[in-house]
Amino acid sequence: MPISQYLPSISGSTVNRSLRLLLLSLSLLLVPVALWADAEDEFNLARNLFRDAGDHATAAQLFGEFIRNHPADPHLPDARLMLAQSYSRSGRCAEAVGAYHTFYEAHPKHLEAADARREQAACYEALGEPARAGAVYEEVQRLYSEAGFAAESLLAAATNFVRAGDLSNGLRAYSKLLNNYDGHGAARRGRYQLAQLQFASGHPVEARELLAQITASASTSDESRDALLLSGRLELFLGRVAAATSQFEQLQSAFKGSAHADSSRLDLAAHFSSRGQYDQAEKSYDQAARQTKDATLQARARLGRATALQNGGRHEDALAVYRELMTSDAAASLRDDVRLGLAVSLGWLSQVGPAVGELFQLVPTSSAPPSPAGAAALRELGALYRRQGDLARAISWLRRYLDEAKRHGEAFAESSAKQDLARLQLAEVYGASGYHDEAVELFTALSRDSGLRAEGQYGLAGAYEGGGQRRLAVREYVNFLEQYPGHRRSAQVRDRVEYLQEFTVRDAEGLARALQQAVIDDLSGSPRRQVRFELAVALRHHQDFSNAVRAWEAYVSAYPGDPTAQESQFYLADCLYRLARQRQLEGESAQADSLRDLARQEDRILAHAELPTRWARLAQLRQVERAAALATSDSARYRVEEDGYTAIVSSLADGPESTESRARALLGLGDARRHSAASDTTRRAAAIEAYQSLLKDNGDHPLAARARFGLAVAALDGGQAAMAIDSLTALLHDVPGSSLQPQILAVLGEALRQAGRSRDAASRFGELLLAFPTFEGRRQAEEQLADTYLEIGEYVRATELFERLGASDPAGDIDGSLRRRLARAHFQAGQFEQSLSIYDALLAEGITADDSVHVARGDALSRLDRTQQAIDAYSQVRRTAAVGPRAARLAADLRFATGDYAAAATAFGKLIDSDEADAALLGRWVLALYEQADDAAAKKARNTFGKRFGKDLPPWTFLFELSAAQRRLANREYDKAFDLFTELAQDTDSTGYDVSALGSAVPVELARAVSNPSAAVAYYAATSRWEQMRRDPSEDGATIAVKLQGDFLRDHGASPFAPNVRLRLGDFHAALGSFRPASGAYRDVLEGSQATPAQRQTAIWKLIQCYQKLTEHDDQLRVSRRLLVEFPDHPQRRSAELAIGIIYEETGRYPEAIDYLTKVLEWAEGDDAAEARFHIGKSYQKRGDYGPAIKAFYEVSYHGADASTNWIISADFERARCYEELGQPETARSVYEKIIRTAGASSAFGQHAQERLDALSR
Repeated sequence: MPISQYLPSISGSTVNRSLRLLLLSLSLLLVPVALWADAEDEFNLARNLFRDAGDHATAAQLFGEFIRNHPADPHLPDARLMLAQSYSRSGRCAEAVGAYHTFYEAHPKHLEAADARREQAACYEALGEPARAGAVYEEVQRLYSEAGFAAESLLAAATNFVRAGDLSNGLRAYSKLLNNYDGHGAARRGRYQLAQLQFASGHPVEARELLAQITASASTSDESRDALLLSGRLELFLGRVAAATSQFEQLQSAFKGSAHADSSRLDLAAHFSSRGQYDQAEKSYDQAARQTKDATLQARARLGRATALQNGGRHEDALAVYRELMTSDAAASLRDDVRLGLAVSLGWLSQVGPAVGELFQLVPTSSAPPSPAGAAALRELGALYRRQGDLARAISWLRRYLDEAKRHGEAFAESSAKQDLARLQLAEVYGASGYHDEAVELFTALSRDSGLRAEGQYGLAGAYEGGGQRRLAVREYVNFLEQYPGHRRSAQVRDRVEYLQEFTVRDAEGLARALQQAVIDDLSGSPRRQVRFELAVALRHHQDFSNAVRAWEAYVSAYPGDPTAQESQFYLADCLYRLARQRQLEGESAQADSLRDLARQEDRILAHAELPTRWARLAQLRQVERAAALATSDSARYRVEEDGYTAIVSSLADGPESTESRARALLGLGDARRHSAASDTTRRAAAIEAYQSLLKDNGDHPLAARARFGLAVAALDGGQAAMAIDSLTALLHDVPGSSLQPQILAVLGEALRQAGRSRDAASRFGELLLAFPTFEGRRQAEEQLADTYLEIGEYVRATELFERLGASDPAGDIDGSLRRRLARAHFQAGQFEQSLSIYDALLAEGITADDSVHVARGDALSRLDRTQQAIDAYSQVRRTAAVGPRAARLAADLRFATGDYAAAATAFGKLIDSDEADAALLGRWVLALYEQADDAAAKKARNTFGKRFGKDLPPWTFLFELSAAQRRLANREYDKAFDLFTELAQDTDSTGYDVSALGSAVPVELARAVSNPSAAVAYYAATSRWEQMRRDPSEDGATIAVKLQGDFLRDHGASPFAPNVRLRLGDFHAALGSFRPASGAYRDVLEGSQATPAQRQTAIWKLIQCYQKLTEHDDQLRVSRRLLVEFPDHPQRRSAELAIGIIYEETGRYPEAIDYLTKVLEWAEGDDAAEARFHIGKSYQKRGDYGPAIKAFYEVSYHGADASTNWIISADFERARCYEELGQPETARSVYEKIIRTAGASSAFGQHAQERLDALSR
């Protein structure tokens, strides 16, 4: 092997030690004594100013002069160090960093070189260059890895990398710290900081695990205290109050009386307050105030308690606490906040004068940004005046608040959320003051981009309504319903839409023309009766119900015997009902009730008329409708409707005059019977009979469409989904644009779902939501659409809908049903972390859904490969729960899949008599017992299996026999095992079995054996001879074993077992030095479709090693590049990167080698870094650039504190050769002499160095 392959470096160009001493002695003799005295005095003066007087600026100047005047003085190293320190301590860090660099580069062996580097890093920190500081700190750790400060330096490096935004290097430095200095205090602090970083990066689970490691490993350390506090805060952030309370209680117990314990109490109280749980917040703040001994924290807790009381509406109690705090010295630093709270409570208690006085003391009077309390005072003054009805002053103060916020920008003390709240208040005040345009402008901005978009949208519609722009108001209200269907204001918004559409004059000009025409007709001599009748009709048509009621009342009173009297009385009652609804929407409930009573009285009079007419019958129908509306339950309402409509139908005589009444009565009767069929299915047939009667008598009546709809719904309720779909589809085409259309779409969507046509159902639900945004059942339709998306695998759409539904009504999901479906959608979409987070939140609220949440949570944990946590989750399910046996089964399956056969066998054994005890469960029980080598128990379990499912149930009989033979193989009974496998091969079905018969969580090997049983048997037969050959090596045994492997690949080369065989053959050939066939075997694994990712990962690295041994550089380079692309997390990735650079160097691509290996140095350490620098040097050397080559070879030793000596010595050899090429034999000689001293004269390195010395001497 060439000597350059021994891989070695020394620390700089050297000369013979004796010659150096001689030159130094001569130079001392030549220097005048006076000059040495002057130098000594100058150095002492500068040092005294530096150390004793602390005059660092002057000391820096003197040290600089000393260095320039006395470059050969023995004090030069100390002078350079103190010059750098003087710069640093006088605030001249920009100059200090260069001075430090000069010092440790010129004097690398100085005792304070390490301190100088650390001080240089601190200067970089002061200069705001954390990336450079991190690099220097990491260099300190690399050079002095065993020093006491190494761990602290690495921690500082990681911290600075993160500050610089270089998360990759930051995480790498933290990882290095935890791996190399795990028991050190710096490692605990690093783990804590890493947990903070993981939490901030959105990885709470990883953060929780890191914090748990701290508390477990050093429970009494300061870091454990910090970790408990952060862990509790993390749990609060995730909404897990119980878990947070547990962490905080542990903190308060272990570190009683600490500031951290006090902070934890305040954190918990603040969490309750932020969630609106003011009673709990008040109690928590009170407890914190009583338990802390710190007066300032006590004052903060009391202030928090007062705020919680205030937010909870207990202003008298809050006022008492605020007044106590105003006189407390401990609350002096909180005085402004206390005064603000005091003023707010005074305002709510209607003590306006004192409240304004207190707020005025906080109002800012300068042009500087206001304090937090000052900014809040401006906002609270606006709110106070608004509550008092002084809208002009409210506008003035709210505008000043927003002007201050705009003027000071980010320096303004209040958050954007508070500013948005002020904008909302100002917009509402503008609207109430009649400034509708200004209100519209503010509400529009809020509805588009703020945290109050829903309130802004609602306010925008209200502003349009207040400005008399009815159409725009309706449009914005509809937009609100589309965007926020489950919002708490949804019912109110629907009322406003109804009011604007049904109870406001839609055409004021048309109404005015009608009134004008009535006056003209009256003056022109038209019959007064006719004029008054037409006027009443016009008022009703234009929805002026108040005047319409007056007009109809006057007409009915004036013309009691007129032919139109009953019609007039009917419309009078109708307008009274409508006016009652209008007054109810206007909030005048008493007047609405009175109007309804009058309307019912008119209906009663009309319904009992001596001569029943069309109008009397319609009044009877309306009486039934109104009586049903007053029923106290659904069943009572249906009973009233059925009795009333039945009586009307039986009383009607045949004839055209009763056609409309009969149709309405039959429709109502059918609907009543259909609804009552939900509890009494016998009523469905009667409902169908009523609908069919209507269609038979009046098939062309406008109500016939509703009868057809009723028939379709009845068919669907009766399980005839196909019939319902056909009927509804036909009906949908017949009633375009009618009010019935949204109901048809809703029922049609549900019918399609029941018929299994979920995609068509999704289309119909989507059409409904798009075309009818004000549909009353919109939220239910959205929920059905989300469920449908879940059914058809549109999981992303499902999550979006479920999330929107949940956000629109957070308090509505009381039982967690909506969130459970959202979690299931996340799970199905592969978003297991999000799913797990929702299940955690549900459990924190105590929602288990009969323990099904525990099961679902276990499923999510299982998919995240957190197997033990999944088993723990399944174990929390109560045995008595409906899902108890299933949870136990899933836990047992996981134990089986992970190889915990003892626990699996025990768990399966407990379930053999449960409903879960299918063939898969008992089969796994048998296999688990075989894996435990408990043959007697396995045999007994096989008998149990045979009695229940027969002795020949595939694939279990095959698996049992296979497991029995595998036990022989595991016991090294190779001949017996081979015979059993051979015998089993004769009885094995070559077509394979159904893997689904094995159940869930199937181990890979088991699934492979079942899918290809003949290959499995052949594989294990070949394996038995292979293991026998390895156990007892012989030439004959090897021949047989290798032949069997080849036979297997010939017969089953496409089976999933083939990659294992190819890998073992590759290893066999490689061990014999036959790298060509070895590379072929590894290549087949890499290129084959049967190999697992782990097998391909193993094969690609071994293939690279074969190509290296065969010196096939092109193939090695190609496959190494492939490794980097296809296996970015490969454990040998770094080695592959280094190998690519070396290949460039060995194949003469020197510029590429230098560039690539320079990038490798960004991450390389130890031997990797030394090798990279060595080959950079070789690249320069081979192309004749000896200067850069010498530098690169020298850096091997300079940075080689944690590298092998062989690399350093090899680099020194090459450096010496470079000196020879440059014609510097003396320098080369000095390097060879150092190699002999370092490696020893008798070593191969030493002998070769001596040969070169002898050659140079000739």
